[in-house]
Amino acid sequence: MTKDQKIIIYDGECRFCRAFTTWSSKKNNTFAAIPVKSKEARKLLREAGIQFVSLQTIYLIDSINVYKKSAAVFRILDSIGFPWRAIGLFIILPLKWTDYLYDTFARYRYRL
Repeated sequence: MTKDQKIIIYDGECRFCRAFTTWSSKKNNTFAAIPVKSKEARKLLREAGIQFVSLQTIYLIDSINVYKKSAAVFRILDSIGFPWRAIGLFIILPLKWTDYLYDTFARYRYRL
């Protein structure tokens, strides 16, 4: 992983998750994408201090931090630029609220 590269770890079985990750990678070429069930993803998450890997969660790893759930989505959108950066501003809301919305969406994402 290079200094500028960011890794998105996502549910490879979810069509929405795959589409979002592919779209994000096309919009910002510093993103690499790895399915959460891969050995590489689990290794990276363990090295970053994540012991329990949830299949219901998107992760974003940069050179310093690991973001998950809504924080990861907001960071990804912020990195893509206008107009998506505006959605990234919702990161100022309490994570408890935005993660609740994320969890609700994640529960139904296979229906999309």
